[in-house]
Amino acid sequence: VHDGRERGQAARGWRLAAGLAAALLASPLILMAAEGLRDRAAADRAGADARAGAVKLYPELATMKDTAPEALRRLDAGPPPGGTARAMAAVFAAVERVPGAELDDATLGGEGLRVTMNHAAFNDLDAVRADLAEAGLAVVDETSAEEGGRMISTLTIGGAR
Repeated sequence: VHDGRERGQAARGWRLAAGLAAALLASPLILMAAEGLRDRAAADRAGADARAGAVKLYPELATMKDTAPEALRRLDAGPPPGGTARAMAAVFAAVERVPGAELDDATLGGEGLRVTMNHAAFNDLDAVRADLAEAGLAVVDETSAEEGGRMISTLTIGGAR
């Protein structure tokens, strides 16, 4: 009787040890899952806030699925701060500082101020972008293509975020 009782206690001890080992192994997984759920909830809240802000700025976007990227695109393409004349003066000055660069076209429309620049190398845009950033303007490179050994870039100029 004494031997059976000891075997039962030993088996219970092993079961308890196995259960504790399983709990110890599972606890990091449980913590990781909880952290993932928390991060997902924070991302969902941030997405909802971005959507609400976009719809507040542009109510017509309320029916769109991805409102935030469209609102950011519109902000980038919106009218530049200080008006078009100030933005054009900054663009002329920035293009003039790039050797061999020329401004081919400038239009103002629903997409904001758009300019077409003829320049030697793709990295010329970095210099123009830096100068315009100092002036509080953002540059979105709509298209850039090589044509006859020169680069032709169409840029949208808007307010820096």
